[in-house]
Amino acid sequence: MKLLRTAAEVRAWRARSGRVGFVPTMGALHEGHLALMRRAAAESDTAAASIFVNPTQFGADEDYRAYPRNETEDVARCERAGVTMVFAPPVEEIYPDGDQTRVVPGPIAERLEGAARPGHFTGVCTVVTKLFATVRPEAAYFGQKDFQQLRVVQVLTRDLRFGIRIVGCPIVREPDGLAMSSRNAYLSADDRRRALALSRGLFAARDLWSAGERDPAVLRERVTTVAAAPDALEYVSVADPYTLEELRGPSGKVVVSVAARLGKARLIDNVLLGIDVGELAHFSHHVTNSLLNPLLPLIRDAFAMSYAESGFAVSAFSIASGLANAPWGILADRIGSRTVIVGGLLLMGAVSVALATAAAYWQLLVFLVLMGVVSGSYHGPAAALIARTFGARVRGTAMGIHITGGHLSFFAAPALAGLLATTTGTWRTPYLWFAAAPVVLAALLWIVAPRTQESSASGDRFAAFREIANVFRDVGPIVSLSVAFQFGLAAMLAFLALYFVDARGISPGLAAVLFGVPQLVGVIGAPLGGFLSDRFGRRTVMLVGLALLGPSVGAVTIVPNALLPVALVVFGLLFSMRTTVTETLVMDTAPPGRRATVLGAYYLANAHVGGIGAPLFGFLAEAVGIAPAFNWIALAFVGLSGVTLLVGRRLR
Repeated sequence: MKLLRTAAEVRAWRARSGRVGFVPTMGALHEGHLALMRRAAAESDTAAASIFVNPTQFGADEDYRAYPRNETEDVARCERAGVTMVFAPPVEEIYPDGDQTRVVPGPIAERLEGAARPGHFTGVCTVVTKLFATVRPEAAYFGQKDFQQLRVVQVLTRDLRFGIRIVGCPIVREPDGLAMSSRNAYLSADDRRRALALSRGLFAARDLWSAGERDPAVLRERVTTVAAAPDALEYVSVADPYTLEELRGPSGKVVVSVAARLGKARLIDNVLLGIDVGELAHFSHHVTNSLLNPLLPLIRDAFAMSYAESGFAVSAFSIASGLANAPWGILADRIGSRTVIVGGLLLMGAVSVALATAAAYWQLLVFLVLMGVVSGSYHGPAAALIARTFGARVRGTAMGIHITGGHLSFFAAPALAGLLATTTGTWRTPYLWFAAAPVVLAALLWIVAPRTQESSASGDRFAAFREIANVFRDVGPIVSLSVAFQFGLAAMLAFLALYFVDARGISPGLAAVLFGVPQLVGVIGAPLGGFLSDRFGRRTVMLVGLALLGPSVGAVTIVPNALLPVALVVFGLLFSMRTTVTETLVMDTAPPGRRATVLGAYYLANAHVGGIGAPLFGFLAEAVGIAPAFNWIALAFVGLSGVTLLVGRRLR
């Protein structure tokens, strides 16, 4: 490990260091700092840290000179945590004679700590800017304990176009709940005992929230009552987590913060409280657009369609959806994910009703195209909303839980749709009945979803294309491999219900239920894939899953009907894990202000590959029969898994 003292030394080191994850600190390291460093080491080519007690963020009567310092021990801890470079400059290296420039943050820094410690965040923003300019990391890691600092740095990075991913990491606590802090060293035994009132107050608010309480005044009063032990409780705040403005009415997500003095120490702590309505929105979004494939046998019979025409019907939806993803993503980055998602859900209900009125094949295609265009309004904006809400450490799990809404709809909707269609004798009934779901959920989402959005990283009209190119350079090869699998997956899923009916002799109603089995299993597979990727890395989990996905498809084509549900369960686990991990990997790499745009570009490519695969498979099934066509596609999947094994080490 290198210990460097000057900016020139750091720049020379940086020239040969790959992708850098950076943890700025003031030393006096504890387990909270080390967790950030281990995270940076796991997610980057190289982990770097700084140890610098910054004089400009301390007030005249604060503890700059008394702040604990032990560089030798701190450097050893950095090395054990996986850091390969520590920048520990003297004060004159950061603030040389004649230094005049200061970085003054905006309104988000004027509240809470900004009001209690005038000038503090000017010092923070100035030193962070200098460190970023010196180290030039791809990502920087900050703890949630200093939540306002995290938000100030996120806004600073966005506004000054640093192009650095700011990763917020959860608070690390002592076993009794006290948030770890370098200033805990100031606490006497009695102060240490009384300090627990802070976390207890926050946890009491969390319990009220879990019980359904949303009134900010009630939450504020609860924390004040429980956390009354410190010498001076400076503030109790219940605020919007994006703007830090105090809340006067209920909100879907809040940050509850406290600051207090105990003896010589001044301590801060917080909890984030909120609900993820994305899962419900995802369910309602897919309730109507998940019906085409399982109802395809009945729609095929109603319009007397060939396999090729069935393939074109599927591709009409998927290609339109793919084309629409990028424009919807750009719009979401401009006006906010909440507005775009809610508008899309309302339109989805209307188009579902229109589709049920199709009287001819060409009308069916037109309404499927419209449904595809509306469908593109959801995934990019929703994924961007999740990325903004959850740090990278738990983002995969959060994305997986969100995706369970889609999987539930792809199971429940086809099963119920099959029952409704066979009972009423028409495929139109499910589209009419299910049109209500997205409308109802749109109203709920409008009430509880966050109302703010990240600003685009640049006003340059070509910036989005450059950032998409940057993401492709970073994760393009491994994501391309995943998209190659999507080519076959889209074709397979498009014709799966027809395969069950025509090749295996299963009734249309049961075929619709079996079609939903992989989606039901996705309720487990999606969050499992996200969790594993949070723990072992996105690339590793993706490559293992893709290597196993091919054989699982082969099993679907060779097992007898009695074992078909088992094969579909295994396939569903691997299929859903691939989706979650791929989307989260792209999400991690996209710059915050362009996430919906970049994710829209990914969904565009993913849907187009699937849209091409479906009609091609239809022509193949028309030529050789649907059973041989499925056997051929299974062999292709096994071949792709073999390619994954061959190139996997290089893509990690």
